[in-house]
Amino acid sequence: MRNLLFYEPEYTGHHYPYLARMIPGFVHPEINIVLATTPEGAASDHYQRFLAPLAEHFTLVTDCQRLGDTPYKIAANRLKEIKRLQQRHQSDHVFVAYADGVWQVQAVRSLLPWESTKRSYTLEGILYRGEFSYPNNHSRSAKLKRYLFRRVLAKGMYDRLHLDDEFLHEFATSIKPNRQTQLELAVNPVEFFEIDRAQARQRLGLPAEGRIVSLSGVIDNRKGADLLVRAFISALEQGLEDTSLLLAGPHYDDIKAVIQQPEIQRYFDSGQIISLDRLLDEQDMFSAAAAGDLVAAPYPNHSGRSSIILWAAAAGTPVLATDRGCIGHVVETESLGKICDVADLEGFTKTLLASLDEPWSDADRERVIGYAQRHSVENYRTLNAKLILSQLDAS
Repeated sequence: MRNLLFYEPEYTGHHYPYLARMIPGFVHPEINIVLATTPEGAASDHYQRFLAPLAEHFTLVTDCQRLGDTPYKIAANRLKEIKRLQQRHQSDHVFVAYADGVWQVQAVRSLLPWESTKRSYTLEGILYRGEFSYPNNHSRSAKLKRYLFRRVLAKGMYDRLHLDDEFLHEFATSIKPNRQTQLELAVNPVEFFEIDRAQARQRLGLPAEGRIVSLSGVIDNRKGADLLVRAFISALEQGLEDTSLLLAGPHYDDIKAVIQQPEIQRYFDSGQIISLDRLLDEQDMFSAAAAGDLVAAPYPNHSGRSSIILWAAAAGTPVLATDRGCIGHVVETESLGKICDVADLEGFTKTLLASLDEPWSDADRERVIGYAQRHSVENYRTLNAKLILSQLDAS
């Protein structure tokens, strides 16, 4: 019997949906699962929607807390909680669903002569923030993090790391002489549905005719929703016709403030910009991508991948994305669509218009769907559960 601890103190955004897709891969008669989260998370609509249906498969622990007034202190508290929970539940295997920040605290503390990195349990984690590994990042902070990350690998602080960033994976796998940690290019889980464009539009209550540019998931300025709205309005002013912009997903206050500006609100009132301000399930996310002629991923400053581009690929829809970071790298290298500097309104507008006019063949559609297959839920479960299942087989 293996005692498995999932540590996930966050519940908004992708946190619980990803965990819900992961857990079934670990359901095994010889694995006892404990899920540790916060009281707020357990009481949330996100829990009821995504994790409650799986509650028979795990024991829920709700004594985690978000403590600390700086990123370092928050991460330090999480490391403390992980160790406390592991000891309390005698966990053989700890899976940290979001290990960013935690690994940095581990690396810093390992520099202290009285700190030991030895463990009696298997430690596994997922890293999403890899901007320090980007080839063009020469900041002092990035150099320090690269040093600390090398130390994490050299000391074997994790048995296995899932790296949700192509640049980070390339950097990590280049550290060969003293690497003790298994490395995996992470999978972002996407569902595949037999839904065509007409059915997707009907499901979401969208116009059956005309073109649609879509942005889905959490709608906020961090994701570049404000930049997309302004570029779309600029395109309309330049003569774009028979095209709507869809914003599908929970709207945060910052984008609501943009929408409420009179010169922008009128486009919502006219139906040229469509707002679906609600939580989306997997079929809704797929439908938002399938309903569009173009999917936007306009993050101005984002580290790591974006699930938006994977939903678009799964639906066979082209992407218009930021040219920065991992998102731009993936879209360009996998030929998923076009990229541009989304902070440049003129350039963003020009590329938006060009993307809508760009031919997209059935062969293109099948090609990007093929790329998305690696990110299927089945593969997500298989890769994440691989280590603990292999340990069971070996015992």
